[in-house]
Amino acid sequence: MIIQQLSAPFETKDLGIEGKFLGMEIDYRDNGCIKIDRNEYIQQLESHGMLDCNPITTPFDRFVKVTATTETIPSLIGKNRPV
Repeated sequence: MIIQQLSAPFETKDLGIEGKFLGMEIDYRDNGCIKIDRNEYIQQLESHGMLDCNPITTPFDRFVKVTATTETIPSLIGKNRPV
């Protein structure tokens, strides 16, 4: 259902079931369970000296309407930079 909703305003491509995401191995079991192995993810944090970082939530306005754009990411970032 969410795939169809996202496909209306955005160009999408279904790449199938993900096996690895952000350094985490994802294993889908026959019984419906999902096993997530974070070893590589933790190693990446450790190699960058980030194991002791304090996590915080990022505020997100739930009522913002997300729309497609033809602008590139660098041009969007540049708009937010002070002159």
